[in-house]
Amino acid sequence: MGLFYFMIGVFVGISLLAAVPLLLAVLGVALAVAMAMTLPLLAAAFLVFGILAAIPAFGYGLAIAALLALLWANERKRQQMSGRR
Repeated sequence: MGLFYFMIGVFVGISLLAAVPLLLAVLGVALAVAMAMTLPLLAAAFLVFGILAAIPAFGYGLAIAALLALLWANERKRQQMSGRR
Protein backbone atom coordinates (compact mmCIF):
# COMPACT_ATOMS: atom_id res chain seq x y z
CA MET A 1 0.00 0.00 0.00
CA GLY A 2 2.90 2.35 0.74
CA LEU A 3 4.24 1.80 -2.77
CA PHE A 4 0.83 2.78 -4.16
CA TYR A 5 0.84 6.06 -2.20
CA PHE A 6 4.41 6.67 -3.26
CA MET A 7 3.50 6.24 -6.94
CA ILE A 8 0.51 8.59 -6.56
CA GLY A 9 2.80 11.16 -4.90
CA VAL A 10 5.35 10.88 -7.70
CA PHE A 11 2.69 11.31 -10.41
CA VAL A 12 1.08 14.26 -8.64
CA GLY A 13 4.49 15.88 -8.07
CA ILE A 14 5.48 15.49 -11.71
CA SER A 15 2.15 16.90 -12.89
CA LEU A 16 2.50 19.88 -10.53
CA LEU A 17 6.03 20.51 -11.77
CA ALA A 18 4.71 20.49 -15.32
CA ALA A 19 1.85 22.85 -14.38
CA VAL A 20 4.05 25.49 -12.66
CA PRO A 21 5.17 27.22 -15.90
CA LEU A 22 1.58 27.23 -17.13
CA LEU A 23 0.37 28.79 -13.86
CA LEU A 24 3.13 31.38 -13.97
CA ALA A 25 2.28 32.26 -17.56
CA VAL A 26 -1.42 32.61 -16.72
CA LEU A 27 -0.62 34.80 -13.71
CA GLY A 28 1.74 36.91 -15.81
CA VAL A 29 -0.87 37.47 -18.51
CA ALA A 30 -3.49 38.33 -15.88
CA LEU A 31 -1.10 40.83 -14.27
CA ALA A 32 -0.26 42.41 -17.64
CA VAL A 33 -3.93 42.78 -18.55
CA ALA A 34 -4.74 44.23 -15.13
CA MET A 35 -1.89 46.74 -15.39
CA ALA A 36 -2.91 47.71 -18.92
CA MET A 37 -6.43 48.40 -17.66
CA THR A 38 -5.54 50.20 -14.45
CA LEU A 39 -2.65 52.43 -15.56
CA PRO A 40 -4.83 54.79 -17.66
CA LEU A 41 -7.33 54.97 -14.80
CA LEU A 42 -4.57 55.78 -12.33
CA ALA A 43 -3.17 58.44 -14.64
CA ALA A 44 -6.62 60.02 -14.96
CA ALA A 45 -7.13 59.92 -11.19
CA PHE A 46 -3.73 61.54 -10.59
CA LEU A 47 -4.56 64.22 -13.14
CA VAL A 48 -7.86 64.99 -11.42
CA PHE A 49 -6.17 65.06 -7.99
CA GLY A 50 -3.49 67.38 -9.35
CA ILE A 51 -6.09 69.74 -10.74
CA LEU A 52 -7.99 69.68 -7.45
CA ALA A 53 -4.79 70.35 -5.54
CA ALA A 54 -3.97 73.35 -7.76
CA ILE A 55 -7.41 74.99 -7.46
CA PRO A 56 -6.68 76.83 -4.15
CA ALA A 57 -3.38 78.18 -5.46
CA PHE A 58 -5.08 79.31 -8.66
CA GLY A 59 -7.82 81.01 -6.62
CA TYR A 60 -5.29 82.79 -4.41
CA GLY A 61 -3.41 83.91 -7.52
CA LEU A 62 -6.60 85.33 -9.01
CA ALA A 63 -7.41 87.09 -5.73
CA ILE A 64 -3.95 88.64 -5.59
CA ALA A 65 -4.23 89.69 -9.25
CA ALA A 66 -7.63 91.28 -8.56
CA LEU A 67 -6.21 93.17 -5.57
CA LEU A 68 -3.29 94.40 -7.63
CA ALA A 69 -5.63 95.51 -10.40
CA LEU A 70 -7.78 97.40 -7.89
CA LEU A 71 -4.74 99.04 -6.32
CA TRP A 72 -3.40 99.99 -9.76
CA ALA A 73 -6.77 101.45 -10.82
CA ASN A 74 -7.02 103.34 -7.52
CA GLU A 75 -3.52 104.74 -7.98
CA ARG A 76 -4.31 105.87 -11.53
CA LYS A 77 -7.50 107.52 -10.32
CA ARG A 78 -5.56 109.23 -7.52
CA GLN A 79 -2.96 110.49 -10.02
CA GLN A 80 -5.70 111.84 -12.31
CA MET A 81 -7.41 113.57 -9.39
CA SER A 82 -4.15 115.23 -8.27
CA GLY A 83 -3.42 116.35 -11.86
CA ARG A 84 -6.77 118.16 -12.12
CA ARG A 85 -6.04 120.47 -9.18
